[in-house]
Amino acid sequence: MGKLYAILFLGIVVMTVGLLGTSVYFGIYYIAPLFKDILDLKISASKWLLFSLASLSISGLFMGFFTLSKSMSRNPSIHLSLAVVFSGISLFIQVYRIVLNGFAWMGVEILGNTGDSKTFILISMLFTLFTLLVLVTNLALLRRELVE
Repeated sequence: MGKLYAILFLGIVVMTVGLLGTSVYFGIYYIAPLFKDILDLKISASKWLLFSLASLSISGLFMGFFTLSKSMSRNPSIHLSLAVVFSGISLFIQVYRIVLNGFAWMGVEILGNTGDSKTFILISMLFTLFTLLVLVTNLALLRRELVE
């Protein structure tokens, strides 16, 4: 039962990271005219970043559903499989954008060439590493669930 609480907590953390990232994205996007006037920065919309964050949030949601279905003795592997799929989609998008725009892809997508900085490289790498760890954790849980 303690393992289920840990998985539920991890699912909540993953969903929170995705939702906070989405909130920051929309916050920056909607106050972009203020940045443009004050700092002369052009902020662009990034559907790739938004879809990656949404996929990560949905993955965390399905991790939570996994713990609920596991505790009710239903078929929990469906929820965990969906968590794997959505975290895999998020990681695939990130790797695809890294190949196209480099490690600072988040900054380049939102700020153009101005966003090609070490700060955005660090943020993008940490986000990609976090998503990779979530995917590996989900895959390990799914493997354990299918073996049982």
